[in-house]
Amino acid sequence: MIRPALIILMIFIAGCAYNPPIYNRPEQSNLKNKAVLDIPFEQAWQKTINTLFSQGYLIKVADKNNGIITTERKSVKLNETQADCGNIWGLAYTKDERTTTYVVHSIHVQKAEGNSIITVNTNIEGLFNAIASGDTKQLSCYSLGYLEQDLINNIQKD
Repeated sequence: MIRPALIILMIFIAGCAYNPPIYNRPEQSNLKNKAVLDIPFEQAWQKTINTLFSQGYLIKVADKNNGIITTERKSVKLNETQADCGNIWGLAYTKDERTTTYVVHSIHVQKAEGNSIITVNTNIEGLFNAIASGDTKQLSCYSLGYLEQDLINNIQKD
């Protein structure tokens, strides 16, 4: 009689040993977000604006005197090679279809001796929609450099 009670007690204790998922916050790495363009400022500025438009971004700020361009927030489905939004239970949030990511580019175009220098900074906001609980969790996301390098490469194309 003691054995069945002991087994039931052990099962009960084991059932209470649930560990909730832990959100592992990502760490930002060093990324290459700057390039020297072999074109004058005016041309670099216009190519940057045109490239952003061709990629579907809307311009929020275009301050040519200071060389600053900022885009509106745009929904972009990113993967784990483009952004790190952390993980849960060892799985990247960016792999989960319930995660939505939004991108904002801040670009600085500078005059240099006959050339231009472009710096691209990207802000990524991630939202995880937990269907079961109905909650939305805001994620800390960091760019892994793909978006910045892709934008710079497209600006450099002839």
